[in-house]
Amino acid sequence: MAPYILRENPTTEDDSWVFNNIPANFLVPPNPSSQNRRTASQGKLVRFTPENITLQLTQFPSNRVVYADEKDKLILASFERLRFPDVKPSVSSDYVVRFFKAGLFLNGVQYRFYGHSNSQLRSRGCFLRQANSDEELDRRLYAMGDLEKIINIAKRAKRIGLLFSGAEIDYQLDPKYVGDIDDLMVGDENFSDGCGLISKRLWYRSFNFIPQHVRTTYGCVLYSVQVSREKRIIFQGKPYSPCVLQIRYKGYKGVLMLHPPLDQEKKHLVEFRKSMKKFNATADNIFSVVNYSTPYSFARLNNEIVVLLSSLGISNDVFLRKQAEYFSWVEEASTDVIKGFEFLSSLGKYSSAERLLLDGLDSPAILREIKSLQKQEVASFYKDDNQKKERVRMLVHKSRRLFGVCDPFRVLREGQVHVRITTSRNGAATIKGLDVTVVRNPCLHPGQ
Repeated sequence: MAPYILRENPTTEDDSWVFNNIPANFLVPPNPSSQNRRTASQGKLVRFTPENITLQLTQFPSNRVVYADEKDKLILASFERLRFPDVKPSVSSDYVVRFFKAGLFLNGVQYRFYGHSNSQLRSRGCFLRQANSDEELDRRLYAMGDLEKIINIAKRAKRIGLLFSGAEIDYQLDPKYVGDIDDLMVGDENFSDGCGLISKRLWYRSFNFIPQHVRTTYGCVLYSVQVSREKRIIFQGKPYSPCVLQIRYKGYKGVLMLHPPLDQEKKHLVEFRKSMKKFNATADNIFSVVNYSTPYSFARLNNEIVVLLSSLGISNDVFLRKQAEYFSWVEEASTDVIKGFEFLSSLGKYSSAERLLLDGLDSPAILREIKSLQKQEVASFYKDDNQKKERVRMLVHKSRRLFGVCDPFRVLREGQVHVRITTSRNGAATIKGLDVTVVRNPCLHPGQ
């Protein structure tokens, strides 16, 4: 269904956003009861551009706020493309500020700024909610935790953003199976900041998200295996179980690493570090998986990393050679099965990669998909499809995008890292006796 145009050619002087006579099919999302509760539901999206303001239905990201609220009272607002031509960037910013102060009115119903996740902030998006005042929305947010006690406004906004963080999978986790543990400190240095532990087995009585036919009175779930099944992560025909999960739970945030000793102790299913607790949440016990470790997550060089490496003495010849190797690898993905498998896997096309191993490049469907992805990969070097705006985003074959976790056993020495990766020929492998370059992203200083 084509978007409904609320206003054509918005001006930089707009100070009112009141729209009436909007067709009902653009305002009422599908009945949530007909959808799987573990998937995001449909909701309203208002998109702002210099050409027009449009309204349409879209798939809402799954987060704790959306899950606990009525979807028809929420609006996802996007200002990503709102950049008025021939004026200073601050003009567009002032436009957004005026919009937040005035509010949005659709068929007489007022919607006001509610909140955003960190990723939404980067993409200039946020949630609006039906309300007559900002105080009404504050009360709803403060009911989810002791956020009102956080005096610093910037810190409070950051903590509220955790409630809006998108999640891949949601489960109910009873707090009685959760433990708090101290951080690993050496002097004032925290070596376990944001890094907790998770057992292989998660036992719980509440199965709000498990289908009726698999519910039992007291059940057991292999949690890391459950994640791989949900996301259908396959390697060599078998489910791949992640060993690191990026999570949100109540007021906790950070990563959890698989820790088999918890299964032997049979005391806790999950143990959070004190550094992971950002506030005391009261609303729910939803355990959200935001991200997880995957095979073939190759790293990319971007503009910022190239500038940093150049400042550390890496010559342009090295970057040009890497770029030539990258383009050659992309080109040969349609003629070499192994490179095609790696190429598909690097883009998250795991099922297609498995079909490639079974059917080979003789399969017209597989070959067609590879060639389409090749074009997309090369085109991505232009920002926003503008050929005047080039950017670096070459994939480095001998690299991985990894989660950094602490060493709870204190085995590693200073300057050492343990790197375990998946290779196309040998499966799981440990890198030994090599120097590696570790770059965080985003990274804006050579010292990082």
